[in-house]
Amino acid sequence: TWLLKMAAFGGGSLVSNILQKSSVLDERVIDESVQKLTKKSNLLKGEIYEILKQNYVEFQSYVDSTASLEQKLQEVTAEYRRLSGRIEHEVKGRILKSADKRQEIEAKLQGTQKKIDFVQGLVSVYQCLEASKVDLQSEKYSSAAAHLNSTTQQLEKVGRSGCDAKVFRALKSELALVMSGLSLKLQEEWNRFVTWNPKVIPESITPTSLLSIELRVPARSGSLAVCFDEVVTAMTSLTTLGVWSQKIGSFGKRLLRLVVVPLISNPGLQTSRTQEKGVAILRFVKTEDVDLYAHVQGVYSSLGGVFALVKEVVPTAYREEWMRGIGEVVSPDMSELIVKHCLAATVPKSPVELEKYSEIGAQTAEFEESLLKLGVVEPDFKQLSDYTGNVNVHFAAQKCQDLLVKARSILMKPIHNAVSTTNDEVLASMSRLEVVPPPTVAASTGSKAKKSPAHSAEVDLNALTFAFPQCTISESVKEFVDLLYSTLEECCNTAANPSTAVQLFYATRNMVELFCAVLPSFHRSTITELPRIAVVQHNNCMYLAHHLITLGHQFHSRLPPPLDSEVSTFIDQVPYVRQLGEECLLSEMKKQCNSILQCLKSFGGFDDVSSDDKCELVYKGVRQALLQVTKLGKVYAEVLPVDIHHKAVGSLLNTLVTNVIDGILLLEDIAADDATELHDLVNVILEKGPSALFGGASEAESVSTYCTSWLKLGKLATVLNAGLQEIVGLWDAGSGSLAQAFTPVELRGLIKALFQNTERRASAVAKITL
Repeated sequence: TWLLKMAAFGGGSLVSNILQKSSVLDERVIDESVQKLTKKSNLLKGEIYEILKQNYVEFQSYVDSTASLEQKLQEVTAEYRRLSGRIEHEVKGRILKSADKRQEIEAKLQGTQKKIDFVQGLVSVYQCLEASKVDLQSEKYSSAAAHLNSTTQQLEKVGRSGCDAKVFRALKSELALVMSGLSLKLQEEWNRFVTWNPKVIPESITPTSLLSIELRVPARSGSLAVCFDEVVTAMTSLTTLGVWSQKIGSFGKRLLRLVVVPLISNPGLQTSRTQEKGVAILRFVKTEDVDLYAHVQGVYSSLGGVFALVKEVVPTAYREEWMRGIGEVVSPDMSELIVKHCLAATVPKSPVELEKYSEIGAQTAEFEESLLKLGVVEPDFKQLSDYTGNVNVHFAAQKCQDLLVKARSILMKPIHNAVSTTNDEVLASMSRLEVVPPPTVAASTGSKAKKSPAHSAEVDLNALTFAFPQCTISESVKEFVDLLYSTLEECCNTAANPSTAVQLFYATRNMVELFCAVLPSFHRSTITELPRIAVVQHNNCMYLAHHLITLGHQFHSRLPPPLDSEVSTFIDQVPYVRQLGEECLLSEMKKQCNSILQCLKSFGGFDDVSSDDKCELVYKGVRQALLQVTKLGKVYAEVLPVDIHHKAVGSLLNTLVTNVIDGILLLEDIAADDATELHDLVNVILEKGPSALFGGASEAESVSTYCTSWLKLGKLATVLNAGLQEIVGLWDAGSGSLAQAFTPVELRGLIKALFQNTERRASAVAKITL
């Protein structure tokens, strides 16, 4: 309405005057005419700014006729064009002699042309804005979007031509307001045609609540599709606001959360498509429990139907962009979920199932092909078929994982349930060992190789050459070793698939590492608190290490390449397993030795042992220490191999004996009564020591094999009950029996403590030399 004043100036009369006098125009008249036209254009520009400011900045309204105003503006423009043409054809030749004046006049005319173009641009912006408002009220959304796009382009041109900043901002703000209104209206229309029920979806979706979820979209065969297409076309036209891309993203996220994820994660759940009154409805239906293979097939079928329905939602012209956008949102999570909940669960667990897995691979390839045809994925989308194509790798990985889980569960069983080892398994291991003859010498020269007796291929080995000593081990460790053998046996049976065999072989090695990590840590409290369990753990480690020595050699000839070489061994793991058992036994020995020392420290030394109170304390402490050794001897005898048992109990007995000897040798004065008591005390140890070690009486020489201080204790008893002459005789100038047990310093000190300082003692002491 504000444009009526645009032609209020006398532009038409000015043009008429110029044309009437065109035949007699001279330079002065042309100059004056152009100046007047320029002045009028400036006044017109100022008036337009004022009107735009009042309309869009101060929000004042006008009711003039827009059609009349546009007609007058066109008349002014036409008059300008006629004047410019007359000047170009009739007057131009007359003023050729004045080139400078001509250029000045042309410049003024060009400036006037720019101002008129500017006015026309503002008129176009106004017309497009008004037209878009009318279309929006008439629900012609695609037309409204087209007018707004045209307005955007015209406004950019007006801004570049030097529009006043305040007026330009006002027009731009008006455009943004109209576009925002159209965007909101399109959102409302979309939500009217595409609905999710219930409208408010809870954060946590249960299998029961899934059955109430449904998606309603216009069916292609219904009348609603025409109206919905109008909305989609308008959305795609508003490129500057990104309404279409935002709608694709929001719809794709909701489709992923409410349809794709539940469909994949819940076996027995499928989709159903129905149509009511021109509306296509997608619902969930619950079927009977199905196996894993049927679940995969159902997921593929349902997802194909879902994406086919989604593709039909929009008009054909926009389906490619629509499905590509949906695929970018859905496909990454969808492929990951299918692998996790469908394909990984159907990975075969046996070679028989492995042969049947080809059906899953074919169905997966068909599913990917259908997604490609629907436009959901790109041609390079191969995540699912790659997974099924590498089924051998996944089969081996799953098998190895199951083996490690089983091994861990075995190692976590109670360690105190024990069994005794037998020679039957030794004989079975021997039957699998092969004696490989050494390579012949000088074979390349053709000379006859001579057989060395030491390297003869015909080696006769005793059946119990590799026998493990009979002892007690945990049932769980026996089961664990059986699992190692069965795994390697399965590894040999999969020779047709070398990659699977390699993974199974290294899974066996990993199980050994699992043994070193789980068993001592999980059963730590039991091992440290119970002596019997500590030595059982020692046996467990030694038992495993014993089998690891020959484990690789027993199977390497049957393993497929490259495992059939001699490097397929477990020898490198033997030192770690043995060290684990040795540390456990040494820790137990250290703890028991400390317990024995505490018993001996309870009475505070062997001085004044003839007094009643001290005598009782000394005998109590020594007997308690002996009892400790005896009990441990009985416990260890039931568990440890005989040789290890003797060494362990002998070490404990030696700790007791050594500390008793050292305590007596430290005494500087031993009275006769004290000597008698000490002699009786030593005899108690000599009597009960063999029974603690061997479970009965034994010769001193046998005890001394495992208790290095035993002979010295016997000689100490002799000295405590002997005279000076006898002691000197037993020393025999350093060659007697006492010289084998004591050093000269120790024996001289003992003589000084036992006997009074006399010439006889001095003479005897002087003879105790080497």
